[in-house]
Amino acid sequence: MMILASKWIEFFLSPSAERERFLSETYSKAGGERIKLITQILRKFIDVFGDKYVFITRCPGRINLRGMHVDTHGGFLNLMTIQQEVILVGHIREDDKYHIHNIEPEHKPFLASFRELHDKYPLDASWKDICNFGKNHFDDSRHWHKYISGVILRFAKQINKPLTMGLDAVVGGDIPEGSALSSSHALCLTLLHALMYQNHFDFEITTQLKMVQDAEWFTGARSGLSDQTAELLGKKDTLLGIRLHPETAKILEMNYHPFPEDLSIVVANSGTKRDISSTHASSYIKNRFAYSVAMSLLREIMKSQGIDEKVVESFQTLADFSPENLGGVKQLYTLFRMIPDVLPVDVLFNDFNIPALRETFERYYGHLPKEEHPKVVPIRGPLIFGICESIRAKQFFEALQQGDFSLAGYLMTLGHNGDRVIDTAGDAYRREVTNDMLFVYEDLQIAPYSLTGDFGASTPILDKLVDIANQNGALGSCLTGAGLGGVIVSLCMKEDAPIIRKALEEWLCSEEYARLVNRQSPLNREEAGKMVWLHHSMQGANLIPAPNLSPVH
Repeated sequence: MMILASKWIEFFLSPSAERERFLSETYSKAGGERIKLITQILRKFIDVFGDKYVFITRCPGRINLRGMHVDTHGGFLNLMTIQQEVILVGHIREDDKYHIHNIEPEHKPFLASFRELHDKYPLDASWKDICNFGKNHFDDSRHWHKYISGVILRFAKQINKPLTMGLDAVVGGDIPEGSALSSSHALCLTLLHALMYQNHFDFEITTQLKMVQDAEWFTGARSGLSDQTAELLGKKDTLLGIRLHPETAKILEMNYHPFPEDLSIVVANSGTKRDISSTHASSYIKNRFAYSVAMSLLREIMKSQGIDEKVVESFQTLADFSPENLGGVKQLYTLFRMIPDVLPVDVLFNDFNIPALRETFERYYGHLPKEEHPKVVPIRGPLIFGICESIRAKQFFEALQQGDFSLAGYLMTLGHNGDRVIDTAGDAYRREVTNDMLFVYEDLQIAPYSLTGDFGASTPILDKLVDIANQNGALGSCLTGAGLGGVIVSLCMKEDAPIIRKALEEWLCSEEYARLVNRQSPLNREEAGKMVWLHHSMQGANLIPAPNLSPVH
């Protein structure tokens, strides 16, 4: 249902039992802070389009506490929403034109008809071909338009017919862009829910997850499923432990657990942005592609050891390669030793019989210029990180369930060490996994969750923030999301949060930080204070129910 934009503003600014119930059910502790953003977007809509009947969709960002970099290959995840979100105020047009504005003036309006999009990207083409068309048709100065086009095209592809109704809309949000808090997925889900409302569709959860992933791939980001899963299935004040099939998005395991009241999460923004759809695309993709290669090699090794072929083929995700499924840690470490450290790409193509290897390579790298294609692929380090990270993630969820908060924090820091690039002294951090190390782990029967592997998605600034938080009382800290910039998250006892925040803010005001980010002068305390905050979670993406104010369809 839709009501006038001015009536929405009146509803949000006038205290009432209905408003308080909505804010409490959706936002929990962060409810009052949301009114300012929502009304700002509504006022912008009136300024641009006039006072029309509108609907509102919303989607929060997310954090991942453990289970980093494993969503593309079926690893276990620990997800929560955040208190920042993206909001869309929309009015349904009778023609097929999409006029979508952003409250941020640097984001130019998206102005296109569906017919114009369809002329560029024929719906009868495969989605892979549509994505390849996309890399040639876009003006990079309007980067956010890629996400809008991707969602609209993917929606039309799903319903298998052109869209005959358009939207007048204004989008806005307060998720810091490039912060690894998934503002792009939130934008995609917000628009997807707008299109679902507009066209009277209610897709299954797995379909929505795959549609958003496809829209992200349209932009060049070879992302997985974790971001949209957190944003769609997340609940306020709750941790989501989940594992999904990487190809179908079928939910393989899922549990919710109330976030312990004794704990807090401190979030610190490094002030450095990452963009996995362009600038950091090759770095982000490298280890994801390595998973596909290494898992195929593992299966071939298992067959050579005489393991039944049907049993081997059941090992399709990172989580499948667990000590329980393999018959113990000895077998797991033996397999790790048989995996090469690195392999040249031409050797992979010419000397290994890996099913669909060229197709997989094209899927990950086909949208990038040839000069950005790798010549050598790391194999062992990323594989060990992925398998052991999934084990760590499962252990993390169980630790919080059992009240073992120290172990949960330790697992966060352990996982970050697989991404780390500098140590606490500022020297280069060594992440390699040697045969000698694996023999020691095997002989002492050391649990695989403590084996960090080698993923390397951190930065010196992220490592420094992690160390400062841990040195000032955090139970554990790590980067979140893809890394390569963005934020860190720190788990701590509630009473320790103020000390940790203060220490992080003080370092962000330092000459050292200013030098690392090439600032001419250090941040002041007010600027640094905006970069560190206490985390609160809210309900996942939805259409905001219209209040009882003369609604119309």
